[in-house]
Amino acid sequence: MVNSLQPKPVKAVEGFVISHASAGWSHSGFVSGFLLSPSAYTGLLFTCGDGSFGQLRHGGYKSQCTPVKISYFSSKHVDQIACGMRHSLVLLKGNFARNFHGLCSVNRKFILNDSCN
Repeated sequence: MVNSLQPKPVKAVEGFVISHASAGWSHSGFVSGFLLSPSAYTGLLFTCGDGSFGQLRHGGYKSQCTPVKISYFSSKHVDQIACGMRHSLVLLKGNFARNFHGLCSVNRKFILNDSCN
């Protein structure tokens, strides 16, 4: 990725309308809204940035320059994401899912890092 003073399209989320975004200390999260059609609400989750603490949910601790879709949340309806210093909080329709330093809570049950991506 090349630094630029001018805005550039983000190809990883091309075709999606981003309905919610959050910037943490060194990572960011994006929630897709409509997929070029008002009847096709997707609620997909994308993250990028520093992944040193597992906060990206990419299945490891690597950093990612461009947004990557989080497969674990593909079948869920993601409403919002909040990115903190080294953690992320995802609000699902009707439930909460939380990840913090490599842990993920789904329906108030904690599961290990590799199960959450």
